[in-house]
Amino acid sequence: MTIMGMEYARFKHFSTRGCWLGAASALAILAANGAAIAQETPAAEPIQEVVVVAQAIRVSPSTTPTDAVQPTSVIEKEFIQNNIIPLASFDDIVKFAPSVYDQSPNGPGLGKSETLSIRGFQDGQYNVTFDGIPFGDATDLHHTSSALFIAHDLAEAEVDRGPGGGATIGNATFGGTLAFRTKDPLNTLTVNPYGTYGSFDTEAAGIEFDTGKTPYGKGFIDYQHETSDGYLTNASERRTNFQLKHVWDINDALTLTILGSYNHAFEYTTQGTTLANIIAFGPNYSLGNDPTNQNYYGYQPSNYYSNFNYIDLKAKLGHGIKIQDTLYTDGFGHSYTESKDASDNNPADNGVTFYNSAGVKVATDKNDVPGKLTDTAFQSIGNIFRLTDDLPFGKLQAGVWFDQQHDGRYSYATDLTQGNIPVPAKNGSPYSYDYKDVNTTVQPYLQFDWAVTPQLTISPGVKYESFDRTVHGPFNKTTKLPINLDVSYGETLPSVTARYTIQPGWSAYIQAAKGFLAPPITVVQQQDVSKVDPEVTWNYQVGTSAASATSW
Repeated sequence: MTIMGMEYARFKHFSTRGCWLGAASALAILAANGAAIAQETPAAEPIQEVVVVAQAIRVSPSTTPTDAVQPTSVIEKEFIQNNIIPLASFDDIVKFAPSVYDQSPNGPGLGKSETLSIRGFQDGQYNVTFDGIPFGDATDLHHTSSALFIAHDLAEAEVDRGPGGGATIGNATFGGTLAFRTKDPLNTLTVNPYGTYGSFDTEAAGIEFDTGKTPYGKGFIDYQHETSDGYLTNASERRTNFQLKHVWDINDALTLTILGSYNHAFEYTTQGTTLANIIAFGPNYSLGNDPTNQNYYGYQPSNYYSNFNYIDLKAKLGHGIKIQDTLYTDGFGHSYTESKDASDNNPADNGVTFYNSAGVKVATDKNDVPGKLTDTAFQSIGNIFRLTDDLPFGKLQAGVWFDQQHDGRYSYATDLTQGNIPVPAKNGSPYSYDYKDVNTTVQPYLQFDWAVTPQLTISPGVKYESFDRTVHGPFNKTTKLPINLDVSYGETLPSVTARYTIQPGWSAYIQAAKGFLAPPITVVQQQDVSKVDPEVTWNYQVGTSAASATSW
């Protein structure tokens, strides 16, 4: 049984240096006490000898593969299991890697991260994959970490601070990649209950059942539920995660993997607070409990839903040829209400004005709290086909990624005081936007890892990015008029990397790659699409990686 708590955060900077200093301090104290005891003890009485044995255990949050062709950090299963609470979100894992910045103001695993970045690249400017499948929000590729998979179901996280090669698929690879891999089922029949209790009345309980090896493979089902008041005032939340995975080695050449997951999070969402509120109420002040104010927590409920499902088939065709085909679907939904300014606790700033269908003002309620109701949901359907061929002089990689997102979202003004009733604006409608969009990505790729010598490998590659976005609806976000657009972008993205093994455990690399990012939907909604160009980058990197074989 795993028993962990949020209090671990107080000790997360514990290091091996601390172990040695702690051991040294303990020895010094014991020695001093021993000397004092010796002085006070009569000479006739024997002095007890005390032997202290100290052992320092090296715990590294991440390791660097010696065959890396770009700055890479791998956070392994042992670190995740022993140092990350089971309910933690993926941002709580990768923040231990170099060049990654993240904040979880409500506590580890609580609330969504708005600041996760890699070397300054913000969410939406880098790639995130789940078992090799890229995913992201339909509008701008961002990710709501608190609504996705949890640490308990992960075996490994990899932070690539570079664009990768031609075989690296995704819509924003130029900023790097966060790659998460789910753990495999256990080989033996196992029932594993686990739980967490920590600060802010944080409680979580879960149970994992592993089938062990059967004639039809092995699998597990994992379920957990968590509740917490959160560090921030009135920002409580609850979260439920479910995942099943089954791996079947049909024969020596064929493996079938099936995964299904469902996640739901409810929280009272804070949008930050003012310096005046922090001075008046303390550093953890967020939402209030007065329904006459805009920052009343009851006006800020959010429901997040996500799912991730795939069927993966791997086959060995002989002569070094392998194929992999992954059919998947993933989805995300966010339904919420919020006040106009969730940090405002001044009743004088309230006020709701109603207009009729002709745009004539009909009423004003100066004490009512203005707000909005928003709903968004998308579902992606995609397929990834990969082929590799091990040749005497290198390795060939080829494939194609197809993804299509069907997205729908709307938002309209409401009067929160009167039970969230719609509030028509001057155009006669309460809607600020209402539209549906479809985003289609097709990305074929080719890469060859040429083993020039046993020490030198050169990997030229190329992929083609095709991205199409269609948007249709009665209310555009900016103009409040009907929207009907179809934009397409395409770019050839070459890359080349070279890696040289200087000696075992030490290698050097050089890399150049072209990157591409289609404009987010907010840009094409605001401007003439004929004048909107995609973002194109060139990445150049040179570096070295080394690992010591010394154990201690």
